[in-house]
Amino acid sequence: MTDRPRPPVGTGRSGSPKPPALAALPQRRALTYG
Repeated sequence: MTDRPRPPVGTGRSGSPKPPALAALPQRRALTYG
């Protein structure tokens, strides 16, 4: 992981911008696993 071309938005890789839909996933997970 150096100067690799960033994968398309939505992959959730290191510091990759996520759309609102995917950004809500971690939050829902946190609620699920409490």
